[in-house]
Amino acid sequence: FLTATRLDPASMVTLELHELPPISLYSYHARSSPPGLQATRMLAMLPGVLHAALSGQPPRRA
Repeated sequence: FLTATRLDPASMVTLELHELPPISLYSYHARSSPPGLQATRMLAMLPGVLHAALSGQPPRRA
């Protein structure tokens, strides 16, 4: 999962979120079922995290 705090916009940092269980990459591409709750939560947070990384502002906490 990507997260950023006061970073150069050209760089990204990965940080393991221990409260979310690991999800394999193929889970996001499964055609037989919709994304699980963890994948949906991560995808919902992604636009805000990317905006914060590019603008140099810390991400807002939900």
